[in-house]
Order: sequence, then structure tokens, then C-alpha cells
Amino acid sequence: MGFQESQSKTKENIMAANIELCAIIKNSSMNIKQYFERINYVDSIDLAFETLSKLQLQHLLHVPFENLDIHNNTPIDLNNLFDKIVTRKEVVFAMN
Repeated sequence: MGFQESQSKTKENIMAANIELCAIIKNSSMNIKQYFERINYVDSIDLAFETLSKLQLQHLLHVPFENLDIHNNTPIDLNNLFDKIVTRKEVVFAMN
């Protein structure tokens, strides 16, 4: 497999994961508009590689992380992750 074929396959895999994630979000109680406000995302919302890249960058820029939870033996609660990041605007452990 050549470089271009490999790069194309990687983008296809990312797009498939993105579509699956969109379906999960659509069926969850997560308010995507609130999350976009939290990360200051104002661009288009479509299923494109560039959109996913922009979302990741905005998340990195606007949701600070730290590692104090691990030192305090605080468990990662995936059920309350949206509330922690968006509603309470807390910092998150790097693994969150």
C-alpha cells in the first residue's frame, strides 16, 4: 500500500468513527450546542475530516487539563463527563 492509499484509508477510518460518534451524540442527553459554546466552535457542522480537526483543536484550546485527579485517586466518571466539562467548566484529567 502506497502513502496516498494509506492516507486515504486513514481518513476513511476517521470519517467512519466520526459518523459513529455523531450517532452516539444524537442519541444521548448531551447538548451539542452547549459543548460547541464551551469550546468556542462557530464553524460549520458537517462530516468532514477538516471539521473533526477543528473540533479537536478547539477542545484542546478551551478545555484545560491537569493530572491532580490521578494523584488524589479520583475515579474517572464517564457518565458525568459532559457535566464536568460543559456545565461546571472544570478542568479534566488528561485521560478524560
